[in-house]
Amino acid sequence: MTPEAVSGTELYSLSVPAAPDADQTVTLVIEVPLPGVRVVWLDGELDLATAPLLTDELTGLTPGAEHLVLDLSAVRFLGTGGLSALVRTARAATARGVALHLAGATHSEVSRPLAVTGLLGVFDIHPTVLDALARLAR
Repeated sequence: MTPEAVSGTELYSLSVPAAPDADQTVTLVIEVPLPGVRVVWLDGELDLATAPLLTDELTGLTPGAEHLVLDLSAVRFLGTGGLSALVRTARAATARGVALHLAGATHSEVSRPLAVTGLLGVFDIHPTVLDALARLAR
């Protein structure tokens, strides 16, 4: 899914570099499709190199939000650092009264690490961002 599939009021994109000597980045595209809802499309690898900066960026999106939807459909690798970043983001969001939702976690690069670690049952998971937004709009 591309960000254009859902019209929003704010849209910006940034690439979060990994360690200064690494060529890895994770790209975040952030949109506010509904009042109080932040949608973040993630593209790249979520691992030890990208996780710390990713966590900082995601927790910075929670002020003023009621829901944070992460689209993981373009994530090509989810390692232990990425899993830890998701858990830290969920804890930070919950502490601020923000509900975290995962979307697009249906491909094996994402679903398998979540299943093996027992985290599938921890997150509110939707097949797509549109499914998550439809549920939130009710």
